[in-house]
Amino acid sequence: MRQSNYEILRLISIFFIASMHAMGQVFDTTSLVNREIILFINSFANTGVSLFILISGYFGIRFRKDRLLGIIGIVLFYSFLKFGVDTFVLDKHTDPKDLIPVLFPITGRRWWFISCYTVVYCLSPFINLIPEKLKRSDFKRLLLILLCFFFVAPTLLVFHEITDDMGKGVITMLILYLIGRYVRLYGMPQIIKDYPLAIIIACTLVIFAANSLLSLQGTVILRFARDNTIFILLSSLAIFHLFGKLSFSSAVVNKLATYVFGIYLCHFTIISVLQPLYTVHKDDLLLWPWLLLVLLIAYFGSIGIDAVRKKAVGKVMRL
Repeated sequence: MRQSNYEILRLISIFFIASMHAMGQVFDTTSLVNREIILFINSFANTGVSLFILISGYFGIRFRKDRLLGIIGIVLFYSFLKFGVDTFVLDKHTDPKDLIPVLFPITGRRWWFISCYTVVYCLSPFINLIPEKLKRSDFKRLLLILLCFFFVAPTLLVFHEITDDMGKGVITMLILYLIGRYVRLYGMPQIIKDYPLAIIIACTLVIFAANSLLSLQGTVILRFARDNTIFILLSSLAIFHLFGKLSFSSAVVNKLATYVFGIYLCHFTIISVLQPLYTVHKDDLLLWPWLLLVLLIAYFGSIGIDAVRKKAVGKVMRL
């Protein structure tokens, strides 16, 4: 039986991701108020990817060929859907070379998250050997080394990092997965268990203040809200801990959580169609009710579309 506290966190994390994509269309706002609201929301909502992968690591991925084929199938379905909407609804010009990312979406960055997740999924039989074979002290030392190079350094040096992918890559995802495995085996660090709310508030305020300073010139800059900053990591771990303390069972939540991949793959296509409804208000406060409306339509509309997909091709695509 799925644990509904973690399943609802999956749904929240995907909502966070969708909200980041929606707000990304109005980063060029000339409104100081709107810009600061964007920066503040990003300060905690950019935990979405980290939370999702921490959950995957906590429960562990068990590789199955049929599930891998299901991932490939669902991605291809939404790749063709997106291509159709871009071509026939949004009237975007397409060249023959544009068919390559449509036909091979996982091998590129059409959806960077799903591409990296698929890599982690394929590597999971080998990644899972790390916590199984290493002693706790060695596993902890490995994580500390990885964190120093790929989280602490990018946070302190801001514009200087090894991967140069803003934390949106396989390396960050692998580290988050391993942290999830560590938490499952050995528990959460004591400081996070003792002060989860304080950590979330402190990290959010630090990220907000730092990004506001970087954005003084009028352009939204989110360097301290990257997936590979120590503040986002700490905040994600604290949120994960708080939800882990909950205990409830909901068939509705568990059912909705089966659509998270569909939501991720479909929501931006819907946002692309509806974004004129809110982007026209990017410089006034009407932006927010309209953006929220579009976001909710995209989120729940994606669930509806994925439900239809499952009914139509569910036996072939098992996700």
